[in-house]
Amino acid sequence: MSCDTWEEGAASLRESELSATEEQRQLATQLGVELPDVPSLVCGAILREHLASALGLDDRRAPSFGQRDFLAYVSGVDDDEPLEEHFAYCDTKERMSAWIAVELARQAAAALEEIQPKRGDVVSDTLRPEVLGTVVSFGTDGRVYLAGGRNQRIHAHRVNIEARADDRTARADELRARAANLREQLRKTDTVPSAAKLGQLAPFQVDGEPTDEQWRLLSDAIDRAPDEKLIQETLTKFPALLGALVRPSYGTFVLPQVSLGGMRKPDFALVAASSVGLHWTFIELESPRGSLANKDGSPAEKLRVALLQVRQWREWLQANLDFARRARSEQGLGLVDTRPESDAMIFIGRRGSPRNLPPGERQRYIEESRITIHSYDWLLEATRPGARRYERPGGPLDWRDWEQRE
Repeated sequence: MSCDTWEEGAASLRESELSATEEQRQLATQLGVELPDVPSLVCGAILREHLASALGLDDRRAPSFGQRDFLAYVSGVDDDEPLEEHFAYCDTKERMSAWIAVELARQAAAALEEIQPKRGDVVSDTLRPEVLGTVVSFGTDGRVYLAGGRNQRIHAHRVNIEARADDRTARADELRARAANLREQLRKTDTVPSAAKLGQLAPFQVDGEPTDEQWRLLSDAIDRAPDEKLIQETLTKFPALLGALVRPSYGTFVLPQVSLGGMRKPDFALVAASSVGLHWTFIELESPRGSLANKDGSPAEKLRVALLQVRQWREWLQANLDFARRARSEQGLGLVDTRPESDAMIFIGRRGSPRNLPPGERQRYIEESRITIHSYDWLLEATRPGARRYERPGGPLDWRDWEQRE
């Protein structure tokens, strides 16, 4: 059960300190049991023990050492003081558990009354500072619940207020953005995409195979182009060419010139919608005249720049994930369920280049960075009308028969 305000949460927790309820007293009378003046949770433990005894299930075990130590710790009782002087009727495991619950509820109520958190406050966990979130409700279990679901919560006595809901300073806005990004990183995305998510990508949906004419135009552009611009124009005009790289169950989408914070623009984003979510692959085009490697086998300048751009895309997404995923109607970028670690493809050079990457270097980029590096001849071969494409799950990095080809 949850409450909308800290006052309601604290009041509910304080109820654990109250003595026996009227229902408990009536049951005690029927059982011939005299209830002591202890909290209702402890009274409930006493009644359960009597009922168990009447049913032949009596198991009045002594408290464990762990229980005794934990109760002493949460209540602040010194090691040399008998717990019985502070907690009456704590001589069984069941009653000790009840007393622990009472003490935890007291502690949580006191914490709520002291810090008075409100919905919209940005809070962190004093024991785990990396936990950051926005308050949405208060549990009767002594926890403060955070936006995003998936059991995002902090024990009330460990809540640290980072920014109040009405704080409009730059630091508070930065904390809200960080909390939103963390929430997005935890959000489950590996499920069948909803109609609403697919609807956001609908303007970029690609249907059908590329035609022979489109493929020939791409081939001609690659042959004639001194740099990547003509190729980019051709792929933008005929997105089915890139769409042919995947065959998902719920649709293919090709987004041109994806703006990430203005300065960073992957040439394309290829999105495959399947039963395990939306698989994003960002694509960078470099010159078909470019070399992949220097004389010493190290990546050539154009390739180094492309690899740096991929890293910058991912860093930007990590820091701005909420903004990137948010719908355009909500002032976001509409990159639905994209991930900071999304795959990347780099196209550069032609097959048979005199300076190629050393053997195994392509595989290293795939395994370590989820980046594939291909020639434009690979792109032509992969998109040729009639090419076998029925064994292409997920994204291009999942094709075991294609990844090593130049």
